Amino acid sequence: MLKPTGTVATVLFLILVNSPVVASVLTDALEGMENGRIYFSYETKPGVTGDGDTISMRDGYHHSTNRRGWSGDGWDCDCTEGPAYAMLRVRNGKVRGVDLRVAAQWRRPRDEDQQLGLIDPVVAADFMLELVGQEVPDTDTALLAAVVADREEPLGGELLELARDRSLRSETRKSVVFWLGHVAADKANNGLTEFIDDDTEEMDVRSSAVFAISQQDEDVSIPLLMKIAREQDHPRLRREALFWLAQYDRDEVVDLFEQLLLAD
Repeated sequence: MLKPTGTVATVLFLILVNSPVVASVLTDALEGMENGRIYFSYETKPGVTGDGDTISMRDGYHHSTNRRGWSGDGWDCDCTEGPAYAMLRVRNGKVRGVDLRVAAQWRRPRDEDQQLGLIDPVVAADFMLELVGQEVPDTDTALLAAVVADREEPLGGELLELARDRSLRSETRKSVVFWLGHVAADKANNGLTEFIDDDTEEMDVRSSAVFAISQQDEDVSIPLLMKIAREQDHPRLRREALFWLAQYDRDEVVDLFEQLLLAD
C-alpha cells in the first residue's frame, strides 16, 4: 500500500484535523462518560512555560495553580515550555471542574478515566471557550486553557463575543475582558473602549476594560488612558485612568496632570 508523502500528506493531515470526527474528539469523550476524568494535552503558543505548579507568560504574568491567582513581575520560576496538560472532571455527564498544567504530566489515570493524548490546540481552545460560555466550575481555568493554546488566529473575536454576552455573570465577563486586552491588543482596543463608553454596561466590567488597556504596551495604553482621563464622564473611570497613567514617567503624562491641575 502506498503511503502519502510531501504535499499530499500535508493536505490529508489538514483534512483530518479539520474534519468533524477529529474536531469532536472532546465532545465525543464527554458524551461517552458518566463519571470520571478526561485527560488530554495540546501545544501552547510561544512564550508560555510552566513547572507543574506555575504557568508563566511572556508578558510577565504568572499564574499559580495552587493559589489560583495571578501576580506581576518579580516571580522566580524555573519554567520550561509546554505542552499544556488539561483534565476535565466529569460528574453525571457534565464537566464539573477543569484543571491545567504546563510542562508537567498527570499521575497515572484510573481505569474509568479517558486519555486522549495530544490533540489539536484549536480544538482544545474552542472546547474550553464553550465551557466558559456555559460557566462551568473553574471557568477562569478554562479561559486560561483557551488563551495559552497555540493557534494562528488570536482569540480576540471569540473573547469579544463572550464579553458582550450579558447573560454571563459579571465575574466571568471581567475575566474575559482581562484576557481580551492581552491576547489581541490591536484588534481588541475598539471593543474595550466600547465597554468603557457604554453607560448601560456594568461598572465592574467597564473598570476591567480600563485595567486591560493599562496592561498593554505603553505606546498603546497611554494614548487610550489619556483619552479616558480627558473625555470620560464617569468619575470612577477617570480616576482609574489617572491612576494607571501615574505609573508612567512620560512627558505627555506630566503635561496632562498639569493641564488638569490648572483647569478652572
